Amino acid sequence: MRVQRKIIIAFFALLLLSLAFYLTRLGASKNDKPHSQTEAHASAGGGTENAAVSGEQSSPDLAAKTALAKKNEQAELDELQDLLDDDDKQQESLAKALSLSRSHVVAQQLAAIDALRWLGGKESVRALIQLRKNATPIVAEAAGMALTHLLAESLHSGGLRSIKTEAGASSPDQGKNVDKTAQAEELADDAEMEEEPSGLNIFADVEFDAKLWEEAIIEAPTPAERDELLILLSAHPNTDTVPILLNMLESGNEELHAAALEYLEFVTFGVPISNRQEGEDWLATHGAMENFQKQEE
Repeated sequence: MRVQRKIIIAFFALLLLSLAFYLTRLGASKNDKPHSQTEAHASAGGGTENAAVSGEQSSPDLAAKTALAKKNEQAELDELQDLLDDDDKQQESLAKALSLSRSHVVAQQLAAIDALRWLGGKESVRALIQLRKNATPIVAEAAGMALTHLLAESLHSGGLRSIKTEAGASSPDQGKNVDKTAQAEELADDAEMEEEPSGLNIFADVEFDAKLWEEAIIEAPTPAERDELLILLSAHPNTDTVPILLNMLESGNEELHAAALEYLEFVTFGVPISNRQEGEDWLATHGAMENFQKQEE
């Protein structure tokens, strides 16, 4: 009886041990899975945190670089303005404006255009032609306006011919001539009366530059802008105007050819000129007379 009791007690004890062992193993197994997931989340969280930290580090770096770039850009603009404010540093102002005209920063290009328009001269015109041709639309438009202003202003410093006297000559198309002449006078007056004229214009007394005029006209982005420059050109002496129109006549470009025919007819007051020989023959007579009139003046 006692043996049976011991056996039963031993059996229950073994059963309890087995149950305890099983419960221990089960608990350990359950604890293992959350631990591994926690590590994974911690690892992922750590990566996110590291990325966040990295982002926090890169964002200030980017902001700092952006701020530095803007500061440097503004410093360039301030330097240009300081030079423009000093009348004794016109050459330095021109050099700085030309440098900024080659910048890729729109604000600097626009500031350069304003400076070039104020300073005037051949170098300014060349730079404006390139900006009008190669820059972004907003910069190109501003460059085109400044270019037209300088070329119109050159009428006051480069020998404006007596338009009214020549316009009084008889012509089959006198009405059209008067219209174009009026437009030329209006453009020239606009350049003279603007609120901020090119007061320095350090090269205002330079001679007429046919190559610059021809480049400005040929490179004009639209027919309307080309016509505007051709109207201004027609206000110059025929000895300056006709050679450029003859070059356009032989350019091989249909639009330039047609424009040259139209403006040759205008400046010669209706004389049909369709080739270089006819133009040079007309100029040999009328150009000599024009030069004589200029000498008399």
